[in-house]
Amino acid sequence: MGFLSFRPRLVESPHLPPPRLKQECSLASIALGRSSPEATSIMTWLESAERCGPGQEDPLFDWIAHYSSREQLAWFVAQETQREASFDEDLALTEVGARHDRHLRDFLAELRSHGQALGYGACLSEVRAALPNRSGIQEIANVLESRETLRALAASPAHLFHSAGALAMRELAAERRLRSLRKAIWRLGITSLSRLSAPAGSLREDASAPLASDALYLSVSGNAAATRSFTEGAWLNLRLNARCFEVFRKTLFVY
Repeated sequence: MGFLSFRPRLVESPHLPPPRLKQECSLASIALGRSSPEATSIMTWLESAERCGPGQEDPLFDWIAHYSSREQLAWFVAQETQREASFDEDLALTEVGARHDRHLRDFLAELRSHGQALGYGACLSEVRAALPNRSGIQEIANVLESRETLRALAASPAHLFHSAGALAMRELAAERRLRSLRKAIWRLGITSLSRLSAPAGSLREDASAPLASDALYLSVSGNAAATRSFTEGAWLNLRLNARCFEVFRKTLFVY
């Protein structure tokens, strides 16, 4: 019996109803309670959430790094590629919404540069090309829901800071998954991807790619609602991640 004998729910609808978006934002707000930070500490809060928020300590990634087969890695990468594919478009839509906020535009430009330097999306594409899909891998519903929720945020002027927070967390949280992916490439000896690989002991587990905070602070300073929306968006992204990771673990039999 192959690992894909567990069949997660597959894609059903390409649309996210507006009430669903409102519900997702409300759930993030409830989860945060009254813990919204001041503008001066928003980056500290973001980095703390990246370390300890929903899904960030999921055992899936240590398993991917140390135990996954090529077939299992191919399945994981196919799902992750779908999750990450919309990042540039979501960022561009959010930049349009921020056209009257120079400081927020500057922060979003930093996110774009950060993403290009980190290279998680590019790494996923290369790994997927090196591990051809031979098992009819289909996108699961949780991945679609995650992508559509983030797209709805980016396309909604009323959720501008929610989208900016979600995008920031997408970038910060990607480094942990990139480390696991590079370790798996090394362990599996995928020679065509040797430049992307790294032995298990060569990557610092506590390293976070730097992300400047001045532009973000200037954008939300004096605007408690914007600060709150930003943190809700970041937390919402973590919740979406955690839901996907749970299904990934069940599919791959990681418990």
